[in-house]
Amino acid sequence: MHWRCRWLSLPYGDQAVFTTRSAFERIGGFPTQPIMEDIEMVRRLRRIGRVRVCDSPAITSARRWRHGGWMHVAAFNQFAIVAYLLGVSPARLAAWRP
Repeated sequence: MHWRCRWLSLPYGDQAVFTTRSAFERIGGFPTQPIMEDIEMVRRLRRIGRVRVCDSPAITSARRWRHGGWMHVAAFNQFAIVAYLLGVSPARLAAWRP
């Protein structure tokens, strides 16, 4: 996760994404889609500027990770990102989500 965020500038929403109001408005706000909305938002932000990673920790919910098991959730997340970037619709990905 740390490597992905640092080198690909691709944090997930549960890593806590912060932006300025002007940048948020410039990208059209938060995408309204059932899954991959955080990835889409970061992709839009990358189009208008640099995405930086802060070293400060963020406290987020581990509910999905506990419920689904970290290996299963991590595997699905990686699969879903690749599928999304290859053009699979968010609706279809949401239907596949465990």
